[in-house]
Amino acid sequence: MRLLGVLTSLALAAGLTGALGSPAAASDTTAPAAPVDTAASYDSSALTAKITWARGDGKKVVGYRVYRRPQGQGPDSYTAVSSTDPLAATTYSDKPPATGGTYSYAVRAVDKTGQESAYSTAADVTTVDETAPDGPMWISASSGSEANSLAWDDVSDAAYYEVYRASEETGETGAFTRIATVESTSYADAGAWVDVPYAYKVRAVDVAGNPSDFSDVARATRDTTAPLAPQDLTVAKQDEQGVTLTWRNGGSDAVKYNVYRSTSPYTAPNVKVGSTSTLTYRDTSGEAGLDYVYLVRGVDGAGNESAGTSSVLATKQVGPTTVPASPNLNVAYVAGNKLTLRWLQSPYVPISQYRVYRSKTSPVDTTSPANEFAVTQETSLSRTVADDEKDYYYYAVVAESGYGVLSAPSASLLPELRTPPLPPSTSFWNVQAGDGQATLNWYDPPFSMDDPPFAGYRLYRSTTPGVTPGNAEAVFDTTSDGYVDTGLTNGTTYYYVVTVLNTDGVESNLSPEVSVTPTA
Repeated sequence: MRLLGVLTSLALAAGLTGALGSPAAASDTTAPAAPVDTAASYDSSALTAKITWARGDGKKVVGYRVYRRPQGQGPDSYTAVSSTDPLAATTYSDKPPATGGTYSYAVRAVDKTGQESAYSTAADVTTVDETAPDGPMWISASSGSEANSLAWDDVSDAAYYEVYRASEETGETGAFTRIATVESTSYADAGAWVDVPYAYKVRAVDVAGNPSDFSDVARATRDTTAPLAPQDLTVAKQDEQGVTLTWRNGGSDAVKYNVYRSTSPYTAPNVKVGSTSTLTYRDTSGEAGLDYVYLVRGVDGAGNESAGTSSVLATKQVGPTTVPASPNLNVAYVAGNKLTLRWLQSPYVPISQYRVYRSKTSPVDTTSPANEFAVTQETSLSRTVADDEKDYYYYAVVAESGYGVLSAPSASLLPELRTPPLPPSTSFWNVQAGDGQATLNWYDPPFSMDDPPFAGYRLYRSTTPGVTPGNAEAVFDTTSDGYVDTGLTNGTTYYYVVTVLNTDGVESNLSPEVSVTPTA
């Protein structure tokens, strides 16, 4: 009986302890159920988000914690926004950053032991953007003759920039007025009055219209007053490499100097060949042997250019190392089987000969001896080419000085295929009969520069009217504009026509026919 009583007492004690929940609760490691029906709304006036939810399954929940993360990021990026102590209510208000971004909210249930449930389903809100962008970190302003030029650093989330200006007379705290809205990080204030100092500042504005803080203030004054002209322009050196010029500042506020050059002090335009901040300039770009007229102009910080110095004459010298100018290959065609090339050459460096190269690719490699096609002392070339060579080769020309220095090659040209043009025809102006002979003269035909050059005449004779190259009884070639035909029979009438030949071997139309009867 005593043993039965002890067992009964132990059983009662165990039951009572379980009912109180202390040992059982201490050993419970099961997380509570996650909240359900999570929802979120956003009040754009108060800039607050309201989150609501419902209790999930289970009876162990003592409160809740609310979490927030930027939309699109993973669960590890959630941050608790409610207090450390669990919330008793199933609603919570939060003030997310007003950046225009979207945020996701989730809720976790908390039990008596502090264990948290899994995250509830997320609910999103999109905020309004009331976050100002960063302001420009620096701004520069430079004075110009046409405008004051501003520049500033880029702000990554700026949609545009507002430019403000104030006259220095009002001071930096005076009335700054917005003068421009631009999307770029620069602005030219062409509306600034000449010789009036101005202060400028800039701010960035984002797509929501939030303005940043202003940049620092930068100052500029539009300046249209040209500096004094430089003085005493002098040719310090002339050699094969170029011309060296020097001058004096002349007491001006110039910060640099523009150097100009022309081929005539009266008719040719001045071309700027370079700029320098020093009082000397070396021009190596001129053509050797060609006289140039130089002058220099000063330029101030606003870009105003002074009057020019007195001009001086200088020449890049021609010598043993002077490189000739490249030939200007401007005519390339094939008419029939006759190739014609013509080029122009600067006259200032004496040329001993020209080397003509060709290849099936462009540009022609003029360094390869295998590509050399011809050598000539003329500025033109005529050659007979085969049918398979007519339009398969590009041509280029290299000039060689008397010292053996080669120019850069001309442009590589593929000859144009032309129908051989007929030379201009002629006609007789004199026909005289003699004893056993006939004297005939004809006009020189008018050749143009674009025509293949004149090569000669061909005279046809027959004792039958209607002379043609096919029925002629005699043919005479001559380069003269007249011919005396001897050995004729007196009393017999002879008929003649004449044609003109060009260097392509092409023959003109027949002249009008004439006749003559020799007599003793």
